[in-house]
Amino acid sequence: MLAVLLLTAGAKIHAQVVESPAALRRQWMASCDSLETPVIRWKASQAQSPQPRLVPGSDLERKNYRGELAPLRYRREYTCYGPADTIYFLELYRRNRYWKVYRYRVMKGKTVPEGPQWSFDARGRATEVLHCETGQSTCRRWQALAYWPNDSLARMGWFLNGKPDSLHQSWYDQGVLRSRLHYRDGRLLQVDGLWNADGQPLETGGFSQGQGDLLLYALNGTPLERRTYRDGKVIRLKKLKKQAE
Repeated sequence: MLAVLLLTAGAKIHAQVVESPAALRRQWMASCDSLETPVIRWKASQAQSPQPRLVPGSDLERKNYRGELAPLRYRREYTCYGPADTIYFLELYRRNRYWKVYRYRVMKGKTVPEGPQWSFDARGRATEVLHCETGQSTCRRWQALAYWPNDSLARMGWFLNGKPDSLHQSWYDQGVLRSRLHYRDGRLLQVDGLWNADGQPLETGGFSQGQGDLLLYALNGTPLERRTYRDGKVIRLKKLKKQAE
């Protein structure tokens, strides 16, 4: 009963979720509506020669170290003048420490956080996207992302106040969907499906509406463990023996 109530309460949030890498990319490209070209660079770059994540813009500061071509740190900005609003972007890079792009709305001469705020790894791949309401000092909702060595997306999931919330998806290294799960306030409520590397559906184990068993699989499709849920939380975990070859 609790799982059903939570699922109903989360329906409004689910409708706002970006459900695919392509949709996320379109969202990033539309960060400044007056531009036909992307504001944020999507493609990864080599760690030793990072390309700025802000495609347009100018450097406020750029510092190298002992003649190296790759910067030790830099600050870059861009202002977008829309038909009704002015949006300001600030990129901060510090080698081996952080790489972020902040998005602000200019209101009465002041900048206030609004919309997506990005964090990147050393290769310029987004690892976290905070979704901020106007003027929020602490952004309660965000997306976390992880990648395969070939730069394809491995996982993308939403969080609210530090707990899994809304849609979580995973993919195999060639882009085939591996799992599609729905959470609410840290509880697993719905499993849309599990798939093998060929795109064929796998047995879920009978999980439904936050209750019952759920099978977890290795990358080769071998069952690894069985988890039993009650009201969206794991109450029992059983390791499965490897099948004889």
